[in-house]
Amino acid sequence: MSVTDHLSTAVDKAVNDALRSQGTLLLGPVGGHIYRGVIPSSAPLPAVVYHQQADEEDNETPHRTITFTYLVKVVGEGGKASLVDELQAMDTAMFGLKGTTVGSWNIYDVRRLSGVDYEEAEIGGRKVYQHVGALWKLRVEEV
Repeated sequence: MSVTDHLSTAVDKAVNDALRSQGTLLLGPVGGHIYRGVIPSSAPLPAVVYHQQADEEDNETPHRTITFTYLVKVVGEGGKASLVDELQAMDTAMFGLKGTTVGSWNIYDVRRLSGVDYEEAEIGGRKVYQHVGALWKLRVEEV
């Protein structure tokens, strides 16, 4: 495994821990249903899902840095308005990652790149699932 692969696993854990630190995501409608990658078909909704979209190494700075891009979203059967508290909790969790130490690395910059908001119809169109969240950029430097 490369350094980026090991670091990616550690950053995944930091994202998971940050999301699980939010009472709204544990005690509210999400009920702690937070998953990496895929929401199991048996999981109740709403649920939060996150995963790394990309990583990029930048060796032009004085310290070695890696930028990770994450998608973090809540999926529910209600409209966007019903997910406002969850969106706010996810933003708080992600912005809270700034300054987090991950092994011998530090998350020194956290940016919300863009919002994500789309609907997905179940096959047959009986149910419509709302996906709402954001793309995030996490810059990590070796300390």
